[in-house]
Amino acid sequence: MSALRVVDVSAAVRARREHVQARLLWVCAAGLLSLGITVLPFAETGSWASLALGRVITAHGMPTTEPFSYLAAIQPWVAAGWLRAVLIAALVGTGGATLASIVLGLATSGGLVLAALSVRPSARVPAAWQAAGVLAGALVVRSFLAGGVPIMVLGAGAVLYVLARAREGNSRLAWLLPPIFLVWANLDGSFITGLVIVLVVWAAEGRRDAEFRRALLWATAASAVAAVINPAGIGLYQWVLATAGGPATAQLSTTFSSPDFHGGWLRLFEAVAALLVISWVAGGGATRLDAILGIAAIGLALWSQQFVPLFAVIATPQLSTYGSRASARAVPHLPQMRAPAAVRDLGAAVGRLGRPVLTGAALAATAVAAVAAMTVEAGAHAAATAESSRFPQAAATRVAASFPGQRLYAPSTWGDYLTERFPTGRVVFIYGPSGGFTTSSVTAYATIHFLDPGWEAVVRTEGIRIAIVEDRSQEAGALHELGWAADCFDASSGALVMTAPGSGAPSTPSSPLTVPPSGVLAC
Repeated sequence: MSALRVVDVSAAVRARREHVQARLLWVCAAGLLSLGITVLPFAETGSWASLALGRVITAHGMPTTEPFSYLAAIQPWVAAGWLRAVLIAALVGTGGATLASIVLGLATSGGLVLAALSVRPSARVPAAWQAAGVLAGALVVRSFLAGGVPIMVLGAGAVLYVLARAREGNSRLAWLLPPIFLVWANLDGSFITGLVIVLVVWAAEGRRDAEFRRALLWATAASAVAAVINPAGIGLYQWVLATAGGPATAQLSTTFSSPDFHGGWLRLFEAVAALLVISWVAGGGATRLDAILGIAAIGLALWSQQFVPLFAVIATPQLSTYGSRASARAVPHLPQMRAPAAVRDLGAAVGRLGRPVLTGAALAATAVAAVAAMTVEAGAHAAATAESSRFPQAAATRVAASFPGQRLYAPSTWGDYLTERFPTGRVVFIYGPSGGFTTSSVTAYATIHFLDPGWEAVVRTEGIRIAIVEDRSQEAGALHELGWAADCFDASSGALVMTAPGSGAPSTPSSPLTVPPSGVLAC
């Protein structure tokens, strides 16, 4: 008679449940801690143009043309991210910039948490490694949390999570993708990256799971159609492609350039990318799907830093998986010293009784630390300090009071902020890629900004008589040589308000322009 092995099913189920609970607790605790990294002052999120657009939509409905700039022939115009704009305006109207900053941080951390939870439970990745993946992703993404990046991180994390659950055997979960893309497409144009991720997963599956590939193919088609349900319709796809690859857009934003590895935060991206590759090798090799996604994310991030946040989402679950495997291979298992049975029984009893209390206390302490960090980063004082130091707050106040309704020139890096300060009257020149400006409009701006031949003619043609420029900029010096006068100086941001000479006034400077300007009143 052969011996039968008795399996304690209840013990196995209990062990799996405890593993899942521990994973959730660790990852959620890491998500709370990451809020101290992902919650930034509103001035650092680059959401000023979205705030201005949201207020316009709320008050007057969807505009049919670009609503802020005085540049002509800005056609066609697509209100990409209109829903995000409305939500930001509602958040600021309800709880000020602090509430908007917290919600944007929650979206970023939530996306990283979902990405970490996309690791298969059967992989038995230690919960601490998943928590570490969340924090590493938050550190990488921190310096890129501008515009729609929080939405991209949340959307990509949700897509990875749904795909992971659908690949585990319940292919019907793939039908959660169409509603995700319906909302994502109305929140931000980065939804296209989610569709690419889905197609990569479908292609990498090969013929190993025909049912999953078939369900995913149909769900992907439905997702692509769902994304068309937006105010721009099919034109949103055209806008995304033109914005992502157009030379006009690249001139207006540094996010479309390759990373500058001299920056401290970008060195974190470099370190995490290297660590990911090392963990692949040391962990026994990456799967085909993980290798494709990881290499593609690294390549895109090196090509354009706008994709660094996408790399952070892709890397979060992979660092957890392969980092834990590499650690298990590299660190030898040390012999365990066993305590006496009575001591072990007592410890187990204390653990069973004290686990809920200890867990609750740990989560409460983590939440308190997160709230404290958010208060420091996005409180009223931090928000005011960030706005006045990063943007020409005092200079804009001076222009609004002394030169109402007059067209002004400002660098595109300040353009988004100025749309919020001057939402009516069409006094803003250009405000970054969110406006969807034509190549000719961007060329007109670049001609002035780079002082190309004919820049003075562009200033005259556009009727520009007021400028808010940086005190050390080439525009300030060139305008001064044309006889423009320094009206006031915003020392906090280094902004200089300059005015054109009146009719009959000399077109040459009466005195040199110094930095900081001497004899110029504060704004």
